[in-house]
Amino acid sequence: MFAVFVKPGDAVRKGQLLGHLELDATKLQLDLAKQALDSKSNIEAAEGHAEVWRVSREETEEAVRRRKMKGMKFNVLMPQTPGDNIGHSDSSRQIQE
Repeated sequence: MFAVFVKPGDAVRKGQLLGHLELDATKLQLDLAKQALDSKSNIEAAEGHAEVWRVSREETEEAVRRRKMKGMKFNVLMPQTPGDNIGHSDSSRQIQE
């Protein structure tokens, strides 16, 4: 849109504003483009944060699994020789990592 401040035949001076373009639509488009860019940047930043959190969660879960395994005791049946009493207390041992 264009606004005109003088009519044909009006006297004008050097540097006088004769009219201007209405840039409301253009400004609106620019504002919308900036918001879209900000949204995209925010989405990319959020995706980056989510990836960091995912990796951190996986590392934490692995550390918990290792800690649980470290504290666990396993009963292992030791090989028997013929004639040994199967119920003998030495036939199994506890192994701790």
